[in-house]
Amino acid sequence: MWTCAGSGDLAAVGRFDGVRRSPRLWTVEIDQNQLESAILNLAVNARDAMPSGGKLTIETQNTFLDESYTATDAEVRAGQYVAICVSDSGTGMSKETLAKVFEPFFTTKELGRGTGLGLSMVYGFVKQSGGHVTIYSEEGDGTTVKLYLPRHQAELQTADEVAEVPASPPAPQLDQGAGPEPAPSALGAGSAAGLAPPDPHLQSDRRRRADAAGEA
Repeated sequence: MWTCAGSGDLAAVGRFDGVRRSPRLWTVEIDQNQLESAILNLAVNARDAMPSGGKLTIETQNTFLDESYTATDAEVRAGQYVAICVSDSGTGMSKETLAKVFEPFFTTKELGRGTGLGLSMVYGFVKQSGGHVTIYSEEGDGTTVKLYLPRHQAELQTADEVAEVPASPPAPQLDQGAGPEPAPSALGAGSAAGLAPPDPHLQSDRRRRADAAGEA
């Protein structure tokens, strides 16, 4: 289970299901401390949105954003990503609030309870890492934030190279009852197919010489 510094701040959450981690998760190249800070910020926001307790879930999975998805956002590149999803069952947000959540210093919390920098810092970290972030929320129906972090290129190139390596040809099967292989011929490959055909003119010349020798 993934843990991070400051996780004690989540003690007020009614139910924390831990991290649901997909098997064989791809690697990403990011700043670990910034990732921990981003997830902690999202978790604390979820806690504050559930004053009477609720359910907080963190999930990770491999995913692919195709051209049909990226066509809706020019800043998003198609490709393989690791998605981190943080969701809660809290009070949710209105459409007007959603439109401003990533703005610096914007907050719906009481004075002294929030700086308004949490989500803007999350947004900045993800964009700096070459990723993408989305947020879904409805009033009374909780909030879900998804961080899409690009798969590490070195790992991706290694996987492509392995896929391109041709399979080795099968070893020749030897007939256990056959004798040893004949030595290769000096003129060919050790078979009649490797020898040059006889020259008929050379044969006629040899016969004429033999007849002349017999008459002498």
